[in-house]
Amino acid sequence: APPGLQFSRSLRAGLISCIEEWRKCTNTPITCEPPYLDDLEAVVAGVLADSPARAAGVQGGDVIMAVNGREVGSRVEAFRRVLKAADPVVTVRRENGLPRELLLRKKRHQRSGLVMDYDLDPGLIEDMVRVARHRRAGNILILTSQLAGPLLAQGVAKFWRENAVVKLLPVENDFFGGSIRSAGLLTVGDMSKGLRQYLALMTAGRPDLILLPGLAFDWKGYDLTGVHYNSLVEEHGIPAVTL
Repeated sequence: APPGLQFSRSLRAGLISCIEEWRKCTNTPITCEPPYLDDLEAVVAGVLADSPARAAGVQGGDVIMAVNGREVGSRVEAFRRVLKAADPVVTVRRENGLPRELLLRKKRHQRSGLVMDYDLDPGLIEDMVRVARHRRAGNILILTSQLAGPLLAQGVAKFWRENAVVKLLPVENDFFGGSIRSAGLLTVGDMSKGLRQYLALMTAGRPDLILLPGLAFDWKGYDLTGVHYNSLVEEHGIPAVTL
C-alpha cells in the first residue's frame, strides 16, 4: 500500500489509552472496534442507561453463562439470544464467582441495553462444517486474521462436531504495514504469502480444502486490490471457499 495507508504498530495502544481516559468521564459504555479478545467468555462490556438490562441489575464485567437455562458459547451467541427472547432469564457470574439469575423485562427483538464486543458467531463454524462435509474434505486449513485466530481456534475446538483435521493459519497483513490485524482488510497477496510459507514447512498432510474469510472479498470474490481468490487456487492447486 502507499505509505499514507500504512499505519504505525503503536497506533492502537494510543487509541486504547484515549478510550480509558474517556471512560472515566462518562457512564456511557465505550468500546474499541475491532476488539482484541483471546477468549469466548460472554463478558458484558457495559450496560446502557434506562434499558431492560440496567433495570434487571446487569453490570459491566458480568459474564453471561446462560440464557433461559441454555449455556452460551460466545459473546455473540449470548447477545443474540437475549435480543430474540421475551423476558429472558440471564444467568451471570460476577467477580465473586457466584452465579445469579436476572430477569430482563423486554419484548422479543427489543434491544436489551447490553453492550458486548463481537467475538465469534457459532453459526460460522456450523457453515464451515457443512462446506467441509459437502466437499468431502478431511484436511481443512482455515485462513484467518491475526485478530480472529485465537477465537476461531477456540470456536473450532468447541463447536466443530465432524471428524476432520482442522488447522488455522493466521495471516499477517503486510499490505498495510503490519498494524492492521482484521480479516476485512486482508489481501490475496498476503494470504498467498502466508500460504506459501505454511506449505513449504509441511512434511505431510497437505490440505484438501482451504476456507477463506468472506469479509476480505466482495460478492464477486475480489479483494480490495482487485485480485480474485481463485488466484490462490491456481497457484497452490487446493480448492478454496469463502465464508
